[in-house]
Amino acid sequence: MVCAELWKRLVALEPAEVARRAGVRLDGDGAYEIYVLNEVYRVDPSKREVARTEPPAPSKSDFMRNTVIVSYLLGAEEIPPSGEWVGPRDLIGGREFFIRPHEVPVNRIVERFGSDRGAFEEACKTLGGRPEQYADAAFSFLLLPRLPIAVLLWLEDEEFPARATMLVDRTASKHFQLDALWAGMKLVRSALVTAASPNG
Repeated sequence: MVCAELWKRLVALEPAEVARRAGVRLDGDGAYEIYVLNEVYRVDPSKREVARTEPPAPSKSDFMRNTVIVSYLLGAEEIPPSGEWVGPRDLIGGREFFIRPHEVPVNRIVERFGSDRGAFEEACKTLGGRPEQYADAAFSFLLLPRLPIAVLLWLEDEEFPARATMLVDRTASKHFQLDALWAGMKLVRSALVTAASPNG
């Protein structure tokens, strides 16, 4: 399910213009093909449906994921990533937004990987992550076609507890309102933890 108002707004837009702005493919039926982390989804506004097509297995309905995808299609601008990483709080309005209850969602990452660099690296690679030269271990991901996100992990040691943070491209707020960006970061967190679980 996605908020009916979001679907209404998407249906009202010119599909070719949406596809161009968002950097996604438009099929012959007017549906969008969009890459999300290491998966591919088909978004059909006429049916108000978001379905995973790759990997070819049934995907459970996920309100947060689907809302992030539709919000991206609505708001994305035709600008490439700048290549400049910033903290979410460095975005316009970020200092006011990214505090409780909207802190950068890394607690579960710290809990799962704070003493297990190998598991963190394997989970990141499963999601198509690219190593970055930050912290003790760091990977960047293409959450959406124009939205890279990086996850940085510092392992626990005898002096300090483990900690983690996320960085986003400077252009992130051009494509998303901050609440949708926060939800996107939660998607990355959940995907990492799930990738490291015994059942995958």
